[in-house]
Amino acid sequence: MITMSSAAGELERALGVPVTPWQRAGEFHNQHFRADGSFVKVLDNPACHRHAIQAAPLAEALVPRTPRLLGYGELGPDRWWLSYEWVELAPFDPVPEAVETAGEMLGRLHRASAALDLTDRLDHLDPRAELDHRLSVLDRIDGEAAARVRRVRDRFDGVELTGPPVLLHGDVHWKNFGVDERGAIWWFDWEDAGCGHPLLDFGELAAFPLSDPAVRDAFLRGYHRHADPVYPWPEAMALVRLHTVAGVLVYALARDLPKFARQGFALLEALETP
Repeated sequence: MITMSSAAGELERALGVPVTPWQRAGEFHNQHFRADGSFVKVLDNPACHRHAIQAAPLAEALVPRTPRLLGYGELGPDRWWLSYEWVELAPFDPVPEAVETAGEMLGRLHRASAALDLTDRLDHLDPRAELDHRLSVLDRIDGEAAARVRRVRDRFDGVELTGPPVLLHGDVHWKNFGVDERGAIWWFDWEDAGCGHPLLDFGELAAFPLSDPAVRDAFLRGYHRHADPVYPWPEAMALVRLHTVAGVLVYALARDLPKFARQGFALLEALETP
């Protein structure tokens, strides 16, 4: 992986302004910088770069508070950058009132985008096709884990997700929300965005943040105020959870993120129990 100092030099040449490395709390593979009133992220995944660019105009129109995409480009054959307006944000604290507001934001997004024609504007996220792709990658990283995921998948062969597609954030969890100095909640990180069934935005939520019933109830209270009910989870949620598991394992194992990998294996073990 390219060093922060080397990436900073290339960014300065691309942007024409000085940049400073910036560290977000937690395990992150991407590199982050500050530059002249903007936040700059360096990615190693062209699909994530494309998704963020596709989603930006829709997110900025439909989400009350999300940093504006200011620019984007390529640093080399395997690295891309995204520049957003800098917004000073404190970490999101998942207390009931804040969680309910986050649920409202997701519900409003799903309801508003369901009325739009998203076909030519966003990549369509099909959980079965995505799962097959993730398994092909996982085969090369950890064949035993891939075999375990396939055995669980075989139990849900007849399960389908039906309904109108919506704009999906694709990576909904508390680290992708922040709070400004006025106490308003912002939502960011659209690199996994696409269009598809609303349940796909609940895969990671159901696995981690919403495992606490009180937190889940607060979030869904906000969500259901604006969008169709998704809880109690339908049978298709098992397929969504498995899609999330495969994504977590591929991401964590390929990038040597042991804490995240342990979470993925814990989720897989839970799905292996009928």
